[in-house]
Amino acid sequence: METSDDPQIKLLLQPWASVCFSESTKLMTKAWFCDSCYILLLSDLSNMWYESANTEVIQQRLKELNKRLTAPVASILNCLRNLLSPLLEGKENSSVSFSCQLSSSTLILHMKSELLGLPFYWDFHCGAAPLEMPTIGFHITCKVKIKRSSIVRILFFSVI
Repeated sequence: METSDDPQIKLLLQPWASVCFSESTKLMTKAWFCDSCYILLLSDLSNMWYESANTEVIQQRLKELNKRLTAPVASILNCLRNLLSPLLEGKENSSVSFSCQLSSSTLILHMKSELLGLPFYWDFHCGAAPLEMPTIGFHITCKVKIKRSSIVRILFFSVI
């Protein structure tokens, strides 16, 4: 079976995970990482936010948030993957803490942890997900199917 090199397709193939980022913020989450970029997709089932960060964005954000830390982009991406993966697998990760600022059009997910004994900070800057993304169309289809099956179930049981 041939696999696509398109990162958005690779994201689409990732499972959704329900992740509790803070006491008041639980989001459906998908993430995909490689050695030079990442894509993050988050939803509260009313809104969807998306970030795709390439090498340049990652280097700039690393400089802004972690002035004393220098590392290759692949190492930073590996660190981010290792910090998020347990959460995406339904496990807790006590070595990382999150806070979240969200609106219908933007979501900033602040992450704090340690890397090589130094404080490590990362902000995921997500904007409203573009509707043309295959993942978004798939998500909307799923929402419609879920609502439709709920309505059918309600109608069926109200007749009985």
